[in-house]
Order: sequence, then structure tokens, then C-alpha cells
Amino acid sequence: MLLLVKVLLVLQMLVANLHMTIKSSRLRKGIWATIGVLFFVTLLFLVAFYSAAEILPEEYLFRGDGLYLVFILIYYIPLRFLTDQPIRNTVTIMATAWVYTMFIYIISHRIAFQLNSDNLQLYSLILQTLLYLVTYKLYFRFMNEKFIYTIRNMDRVSINILMTLSISTVSLLFLMNYSYVYGHSLFSEMFEPMLLIIVSTLSLQLASSFVKSSKDAESIGKRIRKDPLTRLGNREAMMEDVNKRITRDEIFGLIFADLDQFKHVNDTYGHQAGDDYLVAFANTARTFLGHGDRFYRISGDEFVVVCEYKNCYSLMKKFNDFKFLNKPRGIDFLGLSTGHAIYPKEERDLVDLLSKADERMYQEKKRKHKKQTN
Repeated sequence: MLLLVKVLLVLQMLVANLHMTIKSSRLRKGIWATIGVLFFVTLLFLVAFYSAAEILPEEYLFRGDGLYLVFILIYYIPLRFLTDQPIRNTVTIMATAWVYTMFIYIISHRIAFQLNSDNLQLYSLILQTLLYLVTYKLYFRFMNEKFIYTIRNMDRVSINILMTLSISTVSLLFLMNYSYVYGHSLFSEMFEPMLLIIVSTLSLQLASSFVKSSKDAESIGKRIRKDPLTRLGNREAMMEDVNKRITRDEIFGLIFADLDQFKHVNDTYGHQAGDDYLVAFANTARTFLGHGDRFYRISGDEFVVVCEYKNCYSLMKKFNDFKFLNKPRGIDFLGLSTGHAIYPKEERDLVDLLSKADERMYQEKKRKHKKQTN
């Protein structure tokens, strides 16, 4: 019974850590292939764990020092080949996830010890489960919306500092837990403060480095991700938005819109009138977009809407019935052609989503042209 409880404790930590690591990484293979490989590694780990349980004294397994968790480092080997990103990114993501899971483990174990030392493992499992239920969603959101975006936009020096910081923090947590179990030795009393100073120094250095670079990047980033004419996001902003949604594994739609007869507007009324036509289109389209929908101008007369899946088909209908709220220079709206693609139902990366939506838009434009010529 005690061994089963201990296995469940370890499995909880493993699932939480690997889930965050997989969802926060760019994968070479599909999600199910990745899960399959990690499941096989987990089976090997459990076999080794049970084998050790047969050999080692019972008190060694259940005293709570957590040293057996060091063997979970073997997961780095398959993750190295399953992820399509720099090594330092994978190590940083894994270490940061382990900071969270180790912290939860230490808190639940300490509280369980105070509550009932006779049923330490069972109480630890119950408390750990409750802490995951309360905190996991918040930490996972932080990893996907803040942390991952940060490390993907850091320079090499900053990401190396963050990697060292994450590894140092995990090491400190291991050492603190070990000291709690066995009592403080002279070595641990000297080493823990030193490690804490190193971690704090690295934190300040990283914060200083990133704040300085982010201030410069913020003003530049706003300019390079905004279309100066329509004030919509541009292609770079669209790509960033789509990749974030893919990283979070959201279900969403992408609508590709191409204005019909825009060349005719430019040729007939002049390029200034053409610019006014584009601005009027952007301003009118903004009025019927939902809260979670984003609108981009990616080239001359081509636009993309990244929208919530539930809004995709209703937005397509609104585009088909489109009329200007305020006609630019009295010019009527001459129509547009649209195509769409759904993630992950139809395609699983940005290039394929755009390609499918563009192909459907092109087919619609061909149908219109054929109908006009008949």
C-alpha cells in the first residue's frame, strides 16, 4: 500500500512536469507520438522504481528526501530528440517546471509531517493533489502566456542566465528538502545560503538584462507589428498571434480575405482613394469582430482574421454580406473573396493553415469570375 501511494506521488509530479514541458515546447513529431515515447520511458522508470523497492530497505524509500527524483533526469534524453528547439530552451523549460513540482512536493510533505507523521505518504498525496488542483492552471497559464514567449525572444546571454537560474533553484529545493529530512549539517548550513545568494544575484542580473533589452524592443516591436495605414496588425503580428495559439493548443479559425477589384479602385479613383478604401474596409470590419478575434492586414489588399472557432462561420457570412458603414469618397464596396482553415481539425501549423485558407479563397474568386463571364 505504501509503495502504491509513493508511486502515485511520483506519477503526479511526472505528469505535471511533462505536461508543462510538452505544451511549452516545439515538437518535432505529433503530440501523440511524443506522449507514446514518454509513456514508454515512464514504464521503464516504474520498473526500475519497483526493482529498487525490492532491494532497498523500506525506510529508505519512504523517508521523503526525494533523492530518487534525480533519476527523472533521464527524461531529458528523449525530450532532446522530441523537441525542435535549442537545448538551452528545453533544459530551461524542464527546470522551471521542476521548480513548481518540487515546491508543491516539499510543501505537501512538510504539512503532512505536521498533521500525521504515521500516515505521512498518504497525507502527502492528498495534500499534493489538492495543491495541484488549486495552483496548476495558474502556473500552466503563466508558462504558456508569459514564460515561453519570454525565453523565445531572449538573447543567448539572457537565456543562459535563466537556464542557470532555473537549475540552481531546483538544486536549492532538493537540498532544502534533504536538510529538512536529515537535519542541518554544517555543510548544508554553509552551502544553502551560498546557493541562495547565487540564485538571487542571477535573478537580479537577468531582470536587469531583460528589462533593458525589452525597453528597446517594445517601441520597435510596436512599430514593426503595426500596419501604418489601417492601424491593424501586420503579417509579423499575425504570425506571432497564431503561433501563440498553437503553443496553447487552442481551437481557432483563420479567415483569409482578398478584396475584389481593388486594382480597379486604384486605377479609376487614384491611389489616395485606394488607401481610403482600405481604411474604410478595416474600420467597418472591426465593428463585427468578437472579443477574442484579431484582424490583420498582411499585404496590399489581403487581410487575415484569426478568430475563435465558434465565430468562424458567422464571420464568413458577415464578410459575404459586407457593406461600408461610411463610403470612402462615395465609392461602393466591390466585394471580397474569403477562405478559411481550422486548427487543429484541418491543419496543424501556420504555413499549412494559410495555404488552405488561401486555396479556398482562390477557388471562391474563380467561381465569381466564371459566373461573371457566363
